[in-house]
Order: sequence, then C-alpha cells, then structure tokens
Amino acid sequence: MVGALLVIVPAAMATVLISEDFDYPDGALVTRAGGFGVDDENKWTGPWQNSADLPAPSTEIAKWSIAGGQLMAGSGIGHGYPNLIIDRPFAENAGARVYYIGFDLKRHKGNPAGTLFGVTLDLPGEKKSQPNLNIIGIAAANGRFAINANVVTGGITAGDFEPGEFHRFVGRLEFDRLGSSDVLSVWANPKSEDDKPLIVKFNEDIGGDSLEGMTLGIIAREISGTPSWAIDNINLTTDFASARDATMQSTAEELATEKEERTVAPEPEIAAVPDRYWDWGTGFYYVRWAGRLTALDCARADWLLLRFPDLDPTRENMLKINQLIEMNPRLKIFIRVWPMKDFNPAKGEFTHNTPTGRASRMMYDFHYSPEAKEKILAETRRHIRVVLDHISKPENVVGMCLLEELPQFLTDMGCYMKDGETNPSIEAYREEIEAELGKPFVWNDDARRWWSKKYVEMFDEIHLVMKEAGEGRDIFYWPQTGYKTLDHVLPGTDLSTSSLMAIHFADIVKPDHCDGLFGYAGSESVFEHETLRFARERGWPFWSQTSHPAFMRSGGWEECRRASKIRMPQNLGTLLFCGGSCGRYPGNAAPANVDPTLPAAEQVPYRPPRSQHFGPYVVEHHRRYYAQENVGMDVVEKYLQPELSFNYDFGDHDGKQIHSVIVQVHNTRDASWFIDPKKALLNDVKLTLLPVNGLSFVGRIANPTIALGDIEEDGYRIAEWLVRLEPGTRISADNPLRVRLTAPDRPAVEAIADQSSAVIKGWKTHSIFASGDSWVEPTFAIDEPTAPLIRVRVLDNTAVNPGLSDGQNTITYKGTVRASEELEIGPGRSARIMAGSLVKGDLDILKDRDGSGQARGWSDGEELFTLPLMNPSERGAKLRITVSGKVADGARLKLLITGWILPDSYLPWTSDPIVVEALNDTWQEDVTLEYQLPEIADIRKIVAWREGDQGTIWIGDITVTPQGLPEEGIDVSDRLEGTLPVLGERPLTRFTYFDDSEPLWHQARVQVRLALRDTKAP
Repeated sequence: MVGALLVIVPAAMATVLISEDFDYPDGALVTRAGGFGVDDENKWTGPWQNSADLPAPSTEIAKWSIAGGQLMAGSGIGHGYPNLIIDRPFAENAGARVYYIGFDLKRHKGNPAGTLFGVTLDLPGEKKSQPNLNIIGIAAANGRFAINANVVTGGITAGDFEPGEFHRFVGRLEFDRLGSSDVLSVWANPKSEDDKPLIVKFNEDIGGDSLEGMTLGIIAREISGTPSWAIDNINLTTDFASARDATMQSTAEELATEKEERTVAPEPEIAAVPDRYWDWGTGFYYVRWAGRLTALDCARADWLLLRFPDLDPTRENMLKINQLIEMNPRLKIFIRVWPMKDFNPAKGEFTHNTPTGRASRMMYDFHYSPEAKEKILAETRRHIRVVLDHISKPENVVGMCLLEELPQFLTDMGCYMKDGETNPSIEAYREEIEAELGKPFVWNDDARRWWSKKYVEMFDEIHLVMKEAGEGRDIFYWPQTGYKTLDHVLPGTDLSTSSLMAIHFADIVKPDHCDGLFGYAGSESVFEHETLRFARERGWPFWSQTSHPAFMRSGGWEECRRASKIRMPQNLGTLLFCGGSCGRYPGNAAPANVDPTLPAAEQVPYRPPRSQHFGPYVVEHHRRYYAQENVGMDVVEKYLQPELSFNYDFGDHDGKQIHSVIVQVHNTRDASWFIDPKKALLNDVKLTLLPVNGLSFVGRIANPTIALGDIEEDGYRIAEWLVRLEPGTRISADNPLRVRLTAPDRPAVEAIADQSSAVIKGWKTHSIFASGDSWVEPTFAIDEPTAPLIRVRVLDNTAVNPGLSDGQNTITYKGTVRASEELEIGPGRSARIMAGSLVKGDLDILKDRDGSGQARGWSDGEELFTLPLMNPSERGAKLRITVSGKVADGARLKLLITGWILPDSYLPWTSDPIVVEALNDTWQEDVTLEYQLPEIADIRKIVAWREGDQGTIWIGDITVTPQGLPEEGIDVSDRLEGTLPVLGERPLTRFTYFDDSEPLWHQARVQVRLALRDTKAP
C-alpha cells in the first residue's frame, strides 16, 4: 500500500490540506448565529470561521471551548451530537485517491464511560447526524475508551486506551480501492504505515472518487456540561508521515508529552448516584409454567416479568406466583401493564390484521373517547392492584412498565408517515382532531409535534395512575430499538426523518411520573447509544433485555452478555429473552452471533417461515444460561431431590408371612440444569430401611442398607427387602415405614409411608413433546412376559411414523396420525386408527367438587366452563359434538367454539351458537350434533353457557370429533414394522417414543399410554 501511495502522491509532493493546532485564546465558542469565535472581537479565522453547527444560545448551550491550545468538545444536556464543520469544500489535490488524517485525542479522567467522539467526512447538504463516513468513532467503556464497533463497522480489533493521556490517531482513506467501494484504515499511536491498523472498514461507497466537494467535521457528546474530549493538531494530508506527525517535525510521543505539560482547567466532579447495581439480577419473561417448563424453571430466576395480559391478571394466577415465591422467597416481580386485551377501536372500521393494528387507535381513543379512556385507566389500575392485593410478599414487587417496544402497540406509528399522508386511525378521529386544532389536519412537521405532544400527554396520565395504584413503585419506559427521539439526532434534523419521534426521553422519564429506562443489550455500542449514556447523564436507573436469538442482536453473544452486566450504579439487571430458536440454522440472519455453547442438536429452525422467534429448545436454553450465570442454583439444588416411592401390602397378617417392601428411587436431576453434566449424577447411593417397631428382616441378606451404586440422570433403581411383621403390628402414622437415601456431598432424603399398603403408580398417560422422550414403568409385578396394548393420541399437527421401543424391541407404524386421531396397537400385531376427540383439557372440571366423581350441577352464572381444543389438521372440517348429561328447570345448554381468523391468527373468531336442544330432565348419553367449520377458523376452545342464566345443567362428558373416519376406525395392521415391546422381563422398563415430527416445548403434541392386555386403555 505504501508503494501504491507513493505512485499516486510521491512523498516529495505530499500536500497538507488542513493543519489546525487550535492555538487560540482560551474561552467558550459561540454559535453560528454569532460567528464562531471566543467573543465578538476575537473570532476564529481560517477554515473554521462561521462554521459551528451548534444549538442556539440557551441555558443548555453546548459547551465547546478552547483551553490551553486544545479544543474541548462536547454537548449540553438535551442535545444530540453537536458537531464542528469545516464549511469550505476541498478543492486541493482533487485528483488524489488516497488521503490521511491525523489528530491528537484525550478523554478526560473525571468522566464515567459513555461519551462519544468522531471525526467525519461529509458531502455538503447531507444530514450531519448521518455522516457518509466516520473516520473514527470512539466510545468510552469501563473508565477507558475504545474503538466503537457501532460507529465504525467492519473488521475491528478493539483498542483500549487510558484516559487522561493524549493518543495520536491516523486514518487512511482509499477511494475506489475495491471497485466502487472505499477502504478506511485507522491506527493508534503508529510508528509506520506497516503497523497493523485497529480498524479496516470496507464495502462502503461514500460517493465520488476523491475529497473534492467534501467537508471535514468533528462530532462529540459530553456528560452534563462537562467537557469530555480534548482534540489537537489535526492534519489532513496526502501522506502517512505528515498525518502521523502533528507539526511535520515532532513525533506523536513528543506531542503527547508537550500537551500533558500544559495547564488545563480542573474538571468538575460527577455527582454520585445510589449504587443499585444488579439489585434485580437476571429475570424471566413469565407467562405461566406449562409443558416442559416447570415451576422450578420460573422460581429459580431472580425476578419475573409478568406478561399481562398473556398471563391473565387474576387472583388465581397470583396464587400460582405465590407458590413460586414460596419456593424462592427472594423472587422479585415486575409488572408489564397491558390494558387493551381484546381492545378494539372505539371509532371507525378496524382494518389492520396485526397485533399493532389491533391497538393502533389506542392513543386517539384515549384522547377522544371518554369511554375508552375510562376502560384503559381502569384496566391499568386493575393489573397492578391484582398483584399487590394478592401477592404474598408485596415488598418483592420492584417495578412496572406500560406495554413494551414503544411506540408500537398503542399508536398508529406516525413516525413513519410522509408529508400529506393519512391513515385509518387519523381518519376515524379527523373531526375531533380538527376541532381541537381549529384548522384542517394535514400531516407535516406541525402535525408531528402535535402527535408527539399527545403521545407524551397519554403517558403522563397513565403513569400517574400507575404511580398511585403501585404505591409509588418505580416505572420504566420501554422503547423499541431503532426508533429515534430527538436525543438520538442532531439539532435541526428534519422531523420527517423515518422513525423519528419529536420528543426527548426526558419528556416521559421525569419526576413523579416515570423513573427509568429499558434498553436492549444488542451490542455494546447500541446499548451505549440507546440507553447507557442517558443513564449516566441523568442518573436514571435502567434494566435491559439480553436477547438469545442471534438475529435479534448486532453483537456477538458474549459481547451482549458482557454489555448487559456493565458495572454502573444504575444497572438494575437484565431479562433473558429466548424463544428456543436461537441457533446457527439455514436462513438465520446473523449466524456469527450464535451462542457458542449451543449443541449442534439444538441449532435447528422451527417451522420456517412461520416464526424466527420460537423453537423447541426454550427449556434447554434457559437452563443453560441460568446455570452459566449461576442464577438460582441454590433453588435448583434444593428442589431437585431424589423421589422415593413405596410398594408393599401388609394387609391381614398372622406374623408368619414374608412380605416384600420395594422402594423405587428416581434421580430427578438431568444434565439440562447444569454446566457440568456430571452434576446430574447421583453417585454411590445407599438406601436404608429405618427401624420399625414389630418389623424384622428375613432371608440370607437381612441388611437394612442396600447399596444402589451410581444412578444416571433421570435414572431409576429399586431396592427390595423381605420382612416379617409381628402379630398385631400395624403400619400407621405412629409406626410408619421410613426409608433414607444417602449419597456423598448431598443431603440425606427421607420418605415415609404410614398406610397398610402402597403401590408405585405406573401405567399413566405420558405426555410427549419430542421424539426421544422416555419414561419408566414398574414392571416388577408382572408374573410372565407379555406384550402391552399401546395407544398413541396426537394432540398437535401430525405424528409421522410413530413408534415405541423398550431398548430391546421396537415397533413402528409407517404412516401419519393426525391431530385428534388415535393409533391403537394390540392385542398382538393388530393396529387401528380411531377418530379421537379434539378436547384436550381436563374433564375433571365437569365433576362435582365434593369428590364423589358425579357430574356437577351448574346453576349459577351464564358461562359454565371452557375447555381447550386441538385444531383439526384440515381446514373447514365438519365436527361431531357429543354430549352426555341432563338439564332441569328450563335450562338450555349453549356451546360456542372460539379461536382465531386464519391466515394470521390475530383476530378472534367465534362460531354461531350451538344449542343442545335434545337434553332434558332425564340423563342421556351421546347426544350428537354436527357443526361445519369455515375455512378461516383456527379453533382453540369450546365454551359452555347456561342460556338465559336459568335452571341447572349436568354434563358428564363432551367430545368434539372431526368427521371422516368410520366409528370402528381403520385397520392399519399391515403398516406395522418391527417387534412389540415386552413387559415383565425386567423389574423396571424404560420405554422411548419416537417419530419423524417436529418437537414442541409449550404443550404436549402426543400422548402415549400402555396397558396390560386384559386392561382397556382409556
């Protein structure tokens, strides 16, 4: 490159285009309006004359100044990035293709991290907030300053330089080096051009093929009026040496020494803020525990973000939160208030079939519909009070926010509209808006200011209600990344700039209304630019989201983890967002940003293109991250205890019989909870049957302690003792059986049985979330080997080629079983596909609460119950609804099927009423009706109503079955391959389900139940 440079511009012909040593009298600079000088009598001369692009004089004027022959750069509170621009375009040496710029830079010691500095090249007339090229961008970090990857992209090796010392930076700009792309290289304190640069930036065409017609600028941001940067000795040249050597005679080291000897005014101290670092810790994005996500997964977090209304704000759900707090008393709670569940616009036709569209008129409804405003404020208050009135530890509630990803979800996103445009939300309220303004409403800069004013007014009112309902708890504003406020742009930026809102954060975050800010730790530089600098300048507390999906971050995974934990007194904690589809899979927009600790098996897409966010590995990803961060591991250790189960029958005895006491041990630990998979093992396990009055051991080995050895993760073992009871001895609460498990370095675990008999429960219905899920059946009581009956019921989508293995024998059905269908295998090698019910909820809701098992009589209220439904695998299915029950005193049973409208499933859909006329005061079985679903129906629930709130209704059973299969099913025996599993050959048998379908985590997609041949599987 040096050789090429010499060909273009020989060293002897090196041209210094600009040389600036800032050797001016000390004093503050004035703005463009007053010339760019120290005072009216002592103005600057040369290229800087009348060139300041700074705010007009005010109480918060940007304080750029000269001190000791150096330029002190920075901006005042409330301003963006004021800059210093050389207005005079470059005409000299227009034919050159390679240029160099050098400057001395020092960041002052007294300031915390977060200031910003840059030297830019711009085309005249371009927005100064969007320079065509940043020669160098430097962002402070941890009391030092370093290359800022957000300002300068490309191949970056971070430079880390002590504050309070001058450093010489040299940049080389090569026009059209890569075809039409320009290349920028940057060095710090270089000795020669052969040194390795800190930055190489490429693949950008800044326009033209030389500096001709461009301008040079300096941008900087300071903290609360305190100068942050000192700049000196700028040389813009056509060779490396003259850019490196500030005066063409001195070295960079000599210049740095000389500058340090100058007298600089003392820097003011930054006011201290309360140290609240990591007060909250690491949070969990909570809706409920369901599917594979357990209560322990939620309770082990440091704090929960309650996702109202995805989580219904009810007393019942708060009682579940109390269960989690009982497991982890230090668990903190954050409330996301969302007052528009099922909110439809109060005025005008609804046209937007998106989540944003559903609420796109909320701001207008709030201001111009008193009924809507009353509902919004009432729901806001209710969301908060349902928590504080029912939580077991109100002191654990630490904060609140209104919605998320603002301004989405409650506005029409006016920040994207161009002059003269309109939208359905505006048109719905045009009359009211024009009456308020007293003139026709046209979208322009005045309208943008009006819109922003109404936005702030809405937040002010709602935040006051939240403060009152929340008893003064902290409130936070949650902006979406990418939306700009006036804090993010230069003064004078056109308000029509896409995604720009004409507000400052301080318009919303202010005393008695809102206390702090949320930010996305998407990279260190983005986090700095969007969140951290405001926290530093204003003393605002903040919390962040750490996004696990790679495509949601511009930074690498380790960088973002590090950013979220930045050591600042205002940093309360972070919230992990993980949808379970976070790996390096085809189509991932940011494969280089993937968490490097993800196993290859977890790096798969989920039903593309339906969703990038959500995949099957939510549980694994959460557990691994929390283990890596040591979040709640004490809670995990406390509750992942071995499970002990008894099996015996003493019944009537005469003291002569020998009885078997069997205890089953289940190691509930698995590797997903730990960084080191060995921690999931139970090593050197011993089980002891403790002394019992009247009980004695018999047989050759009459030892109360049995060594079980090591138990693998999710492993089972059994221990058996042969015992005899003395006549008259009874097992009871006063004389129970007690067993104790011990293992090295683990607390002992005991279990008690106080009845005359106990049975290890097996042969349950098992929920399957993914191929490979397994369970253990207690097969020690089976006298002779036998093949089980197998029933596979599909709950979601399809099961392709389902099968079952016992580790030695494997049976597979080569075909597809659809949602609600059931595959029955047995007796022997027979198999049938049967029509099953779409109802997948717990039918115990139909039983009387007295525990008798009889049907409940419903005589209060119109809405009786709701049961979840599977969605049929085919659109527009005809359904057969079957009900057993009776009615009395004029009652009529009405059913509604509800769900969403396809294809987007955002708008609600409800069937026509289905009235069960055939029910009367005599119990009837199998009353059947038919209902034709429309093609647009994505069904989710069936709701039962007592029409007219009259009489009493009893329901024993309800099924909803797609028509298409005959009642007796279809014989598919010829599609079976392999050998049936066998029961009774081992005391414990592990069964593994498999198929070729996609896994789920939030709900079971298949249910499997085994039964003995003489037992009818339900």
